[in-house]
Amino acid sequence: MDKRLKIAGLFVLSYLLLYALAAFVDALKDWDSFLMPLLRGESVSGRPYYDPLYLIAPFIGFFLMYYGIDWVNRWFDTTLGRSVFFPAGFLVMAYAVYFSVLVAYFNNAEYFRFAGQPNALQLSLQSTVEFVMANFFRYFLESAFFVFSLAAVLGWIAHWLVEKQ
Repeated sequence: MDKRLKIAGLFVLSYLLLYALAAFVDALKDWDSFLMPLLRGESVSGRPYYDPLYLIAPFIGFFLMYYGIDWVNRWFDTTLGRSVFFPAGFLVMAYAVYFSVLVAYFNNAEYFRFAGQPNALQLSLQSTVEFVMANFFRYFLESAFFVFSLAAVLGWIAHWLVEKQ
């Protein structure tokens, strides 16, 4: 079978898996795929608009990981991309990146609360980090970045399945 056809089939399977996960797990409640709730006259996300990131993120995550593995292996002259530690490291870095994004995002607003005090930056950063640590997984599981991360891991699995032969 043609390699491109295998990749496309594995992507469709991973997309359907993410769609099923969104249908059965409340964590991905914002992923109103194919606008089905809107056709029924209801809004799953509770928002009046549809966020297209939930449809685009699986494409980007899957194919960046799938083709990125070959690039990593060539650039660093290693087979680290085929190791199970590669997607595990990717997930750890994804958590760290999303944590830092949340801290930067919420610290912008929190700084104004402490403006005028001599140690405003330190107070706002401490308050922001405490808030993000308490609410990290709630924000992460409701974000399109979570869908992106899952799709990337599925892209690694697809690469492993296609290249193992």
